[in-house]
Amino acid sequence: MLKHGMRIGFVALLVVAAVWVPATAQAATQSWIVNANSELCLTINGGSTADNGVAVQFDCDYHDARFWYRRNVGGGYFNIVNAHSNKCLTIAGGSKSNNAAAVQYKCDGHLSRNWRVTGTVHVKIVNQHSTKCLTPAGGSSDNLARIVQYNCDDHPSRTWFSGLW
Repeated sequence: MLKHGMRIGFVALLVVAAVWVPATAQAATQSWIVNANSELCLTINGGSTADNGVAVQFDCDYHDARFWYRRNVGGGYFNIVNAHSNKCLTIAGGSKSNNAAAVQYKCDGHLSRNWRVTGTVHVKIVNQHSTKCLTPAGGSSDNLARIVQYNCDDHPSRTWFSGLW
């Protein structure tokens, strides 16, 4: 489990933890995606490989479901793909509402599967379809807190870091 105050060491660990793996026709770097407020990793609950598996935050360990890679789709957008399921992070039902759940679903080109980041090290992850930011529900710092989308404001739970950007 990542403790507060370990960010510099953790960022160095992200660089070391990034590995090359096959993804479709090309190699992709895998990394944790860590909420800057909770210091917990984005993951799919229970390591599910099913469509609509719910995104939550959990301790950063080495289970495949904690690792993600990005697949560029053009125009500064990319898919965030779970290394365990090979499914895309998306917003359930393509919703544009605050607090709509983040889930995984087949990577089929729907705009709700596309994301961009704003910032450099601590970034906001913005959905192309809704223009809302990825965040733990209610700004929670708890394990298994659901990941949702919400307005992109200055709350610290809207920021993430990863070796992917």
